[in-house]
Amino acid sequence: MRILLVSSSSGSQGGGELSLAYLAEGLRDRGHVIGLWASGDHAMDGLCERLKGCAEIFRAPYRNTYQRALRSLSHCFDRSGDAALAESFAAFRPDVIHLNKQNLEDGLDLLRACSTVPATCMVHITQPASYLQARGAWLRDAIARRALTAFPGTFLTTPSKRCEELKEFLRGEGRVASCQNGVPDRAADFVSATRKETRLRCGISDDAPLVIAVGRLEAQKLPLRFVDWCSQFAAQNREARFLWVGSGSLEEATREAAREAGLEDRFQITGWVTDVAPYLQAADVYFHSADFEGMPFALLEACSAGLPCVLDPRLAAELGLDDKAGILQSSESGLWSRLGDEQARREAGRKARRLYESEFTLAGMAESFELAFLETLAATRR
Repeated sequence: MRILLVSSSSGSQGGGELSLAYLAEGLRDRGHVIGLWASGDHAMDGLCERLKGCAEIFRAPYRNTYQRALRSLSHCFDRSGDAALAESFAAFRPDVIHLNKQNLEDGLDLLRACSTVPATCMVHITQPASYLQARGAWLRDAIARRALTAFPGTFLTTPSKRCEELKEFLRGEGRVASCQNGVPDRAADFVSATRKETRLRCGISDDAPLVIAVGRLEAQKLPLRFVDWCSQFAAQNREARFLWVGSGSLEEATREAAREAGLEDRFQITGWVTDVAPYLQAADVYFHSADFEGMPFALLEACSAGLPCVLDPRLAAELGLDDKAGILQSSESGLWSRLGDEQARREAGRKARRLYESEFTLAGMAESFELAFLETLAATRR
């Protein structure tokens, strides 16, 4: 198949864009011809550079929804660019288009432009604006619902609970299916020297338990919750060290919270990095503090690397991971002292690795999406 991957081009460098990168690589390995369409904005240069070896790249003038003062309202009143968007998609001669959207109201004009070709649309965050307490939530939800129900293709999301939320938002209109995310095998990257080098660079001794988090330092990721968990872990493990891999607008607030918690000499923030593998290799435990997510790639990469992973119980339930071995919940009795034991950490890490191998491989992700594309093509013919 000729598959055109279309990015809503938020430029966030988060999981949404990472999903396109991984999906392109997985589909290419299965023999498909891949194209990537993205905005000409410099914020998309990183994704395009990464995929230029496995996808034909198409760039076009485009402003993402969140670069517009009126957000999704602008899509209601300005349809002047729809034909140009559709024409730029057609340049690849796709058999199927796959649009990658961050949330319900993102990229509604791109959604309309996909309607002339068999298409799927991935929605990572299915909670409506009312749930997120956004301004003008009722109107924004109404606009998004109207645009989404007019889409003739198939909506995809992950995990299964997100699928049910999207069906509820669409009030039974449209086709919705669940596809699983996947990541490359991080254990294959493991080199013992890298672990030592990374720790040396960060000033962390070989025997100190190292806890990391990976992501943007933004409100959704709840970095202050991460600091709180670190404080509880530190109370039980005096040698423990803590590292947030990423950057964002809450960097200074996170540093200040760490200072107030008495972690100043044990807590670091790396800033933005393009390759998290060395930090996963250096770590002993992974904390994922976010309150709501799609299926976070950072978490899956930590499982792949064989790290015990701690989540908030609410997020674990929403992701369908609350009953999975290898996924620990922050409310578990005695969790912090248990994670201080090296043998207990290794056993939890082995369980997380087995979870990755059974459910979240890159090959499994590509196969899941390929099946969704084939079903969409069949439905279009019918």
